[in-house]
Amino acid sequence: MTVRRAVFLVHLYGGLAAGAFLVVAALSGGLLAFAPDYDHWLHPGLWRVTPRRARLAEADVASIAARTGATAGPVPRIARVDLGGDAQAQVFTLESGERIWVDPWTGRVLGTRLRPEAWERWVETLFQLHVRLLAGNAGQMAVDAASAAGVLLTLAGLVLWWRAKRVTVRRDASFRLAVWDLHNAVGALAFAPGMALALTGLLMAWEAPLEWLTHSPAQRIERPPRSAAPADGAPSTDASLDAIVRAADLALPGATTFRIVWPSGPRSSYRVMRRGPGRSGVSSVFVDRYDARVLRVDDARRETRASRAHALAEDLHTGDVLGAPTRALAAVASLAVAFLAATGAILWAQRAVRPRRRPLVQSRPGS
Repeated sequence: MTVRRAVFLVHLYGGLAAGAFLVVAALSGGLLAFAPDYDHWLHPGLWRVTPRRARLAEADVASIAARTGATAGPVPRIARVDLGGDAQAQVFTLESGERIWVDPWTGRVLGTRLRPEAWERWVETLFQLHVRLLAGNAGQMAVDAASAAGVLLTLAGLVLWWRAKRVTVRRDASFRLAVWDLHNAVGALAFAPGMALALTGLLMAWEAPLEWLTHSPAQRIERPPRSAAPADGAPSTDASLDAIVRAADLALPGATTFRIVWPSGPRSSYRVMRRGPGRSGVSSVFVDRYDARVLRVDDARRETRASRAHALAEDLHTGDVLGAPTRALAAVASLAVAFLAATGAILWAQRAVRPRRRPLVQSRPGS
């Protein structure tokens, strides 16, 4: 058996074994690539705002959101707020789960949502299908094994393609040859993004290879720091939300705040989540709720190499590196993986049921 024959058999039977899992993971992943954009597309009126000369104070915007809450009794407590750009509304999530969209320039409430909509529940189901096949830990193990097979299949496919290097479909080709040419062409064009999807999915699932590659431990999960208790007789009043944001800005300049998580108890602290500095990773600034003192800065640039590599793998896998263009590339690459699995199955079925045209033993002239 030649090396090429062995690679072909690995590609063939590996594809047959993992093909169905790869199709499910690829199609669901292609749909999930644009998950952050679906609400913007379906309800643009909730998100789009017109920038004006001056923004309201963040504390005033939060107060408007809290007063808008539909929960009976005292003023509802805010759990977090998601911040957008200048042309995007702020989304406040209350402890009851209610969400409120507020224009940060005018204070106008753009809409509320008491519970997740049907499409949001569908996206969550799609995510569970993508990572666990809706089958818990057993499904997750199957997806991880399929990701490993995807890396192997991609490399084997490149070896098989290298001899002919075909990226076109012959005009006079039969159906079988046309499928063969399409399989080769799409596989070649989608090699780099397809390999990136399979490899990053594998590295996200198994941290041990990341630790080995980077020669560093994975990130340790530390408990959030606690706010200092007010002195005896001192009022237990929270610091201004604007003071909290300013403290985070000074503690980690060059980053952009995208979420603020409210304290969950009297001794809890504010968590200001910021993207950057840099293209990958999420930093956090923990601020004392009473005096706006910075308690700890978790700078993404100072995390372990394994942790930074995991963040980069996640951004590459989801297509969040450059926003919409890379999300579109991730979606197209996912569809290409599903197409390759489908055309590979077609080629195998034709090979299995179609008799060979040439006899196994060639007769010699004159025999």
